[in-house]
Amino acid sequence: CHAGLSGGRRDERANDGSAIRRAPRPAAQPNTAHEPGCTGLSLPHPLPRIAPNPGRPSGRDMSRPTRLDAWVVAVGAWACATLLNLGLQRLTDNLAPFLPFFPALIVAALHGGRGPGLLGLALAAFTTIFAWLRPAGGSPLDIPLPHWIALASFLAAAALTVELGHRMRELVRRTAALRDEQQAALEQQSRTEAALRESEARLSMAMRAAAMGTWEFDLGTGLAIASPRVREIFGADRDAAPEQFWFERLHPACTTRSSA
Repeated sequence: CHAGLSGGRRDERANDGSAIRRAPRPAAQPNTAHEPGCTGLSLPHPLPRIAPNPGRPSGRDMSRPTRLDAWVVAVGAWACATLLNLGLQRLTDNLAPFLPFFPALIVAALHGGRGPGLLGLALAAFTTIFAWLRPAGGSPLDIPLPHWIALASFLAAAALTVELGHRMRELVRRTAALRDEQQAALEQQSRTEAALRESEARLSMAMRAAAMGTWEFDLGTGLAIASPRVREIFGADRDAAPEQFWFERLHPACTTRSSA
């Protein structure tokens, strides 16, 4: 048979000119690495796993009330205080119509902040003026001056209460955020330490398999650190200083240069 090149492809023909059909070549197999004692063990590099970012929470934080929840709580607290005030009206003879609203304002400010607290304050002032301070059948202008002074004192004390509740709420939120950040930092540190331990274990296993050792020499201080395997390679005692058996095994022509 003879062989010829046709269009960059080798074509083999018999003596009579007929083409010889050959079995197609198998497809190229991907490069694989094999370890001793393993048969056909492929060692591809796995894709890195992307850990979730602890700094970005998924979804809405259910521990924080929405704006609608805050307004609803403020109105509900005002309604409960009004009903309580109506019940106490007969017992106290309308002596302290402002007192039941203070707990409601504290609840509104702690739950929703300054805005819902001021809403509760406005509702409380409106209810007090038209339900208890205004004379029967009269207008707000008919309210006596002492009652207006009492109302002004109530508004000042209530505004201070709302502001204190708002600041306490912000302090609680900042404390919780700081605690979450510290917890995330501790978790990140734990993951980093675990990855470092795993890397050190792999390096140690690889060096034991290759019968290698590690050493470090500080030219500034003249101190050297060597692993036990390095001592075994140099045939030095375990108690010998690394720099001692290092310089002892140098060629005399290089000792002066290395010492300098």
